Amino acid sequence: MKKLLENTRIMTKVLSVLLMLGFVGIAIAAVNATKMRNIDASYAVLVNHELPATAQLIRTNRYASDIIKIIARAIDFAPASSEFILLEKKLAVVSTNSQKALAEAIALDPKLAGQGEAFEARLTEISAASANSLQLYKAGRRDETVQAVRRADALLESLAVELKALNENRIAASEASAERLSQSTSN
Repeated sequence: MKKLLENTRIMTKVLSVLLMLGFVGIAIAAVNATKMRNIDASYAVLVNHELPATAQLIRTNRYASDIIKIIARAIDFAPASSEFILLEKKLAVVSTNSQKALAEAIALDPKLAGQGEAFEARLTEISAASANSLQLYKAGRRDETVQAVRRADALLESLAVELKALNENRIAASEASAERLSQSTSN
């Protein structure tokens, strides 16, 4: 090898060192490009799926809370009043919106599918109990109305606690993921 290097011209030696450095540079660039592509894909999942799904879960919780507020307001009015009728219609819209927000969250983040089905069933139960309470109120059955509202409120309370815990876990996981991705870009 020493003899070979002695017999080659200086220009060839310099070019071979430059060629070797070029290959090393290309290899480093390829590794970094792959790393950046993976980081970009992870950010895309975070920004396009996980965070919007969390926002939809928060909306689901808000709509569910609105259901009880609407019932509480509605039973302050006479069943034949325009206010009561308007709130009854609003209850149907808010119930539908809560289901849509949950469905959107599940569509955005399929990891929610298992829990989402349980949440959907509970939202349906809350909506049914709420609608039933208004029907009982319209029938003049005040005591049963109060019981139905309490039942709907208890269902909502347990759902709200679970959704809040799920959202807090998802937010913490998203923050950790974003931090990890930020750290990986600085390495």
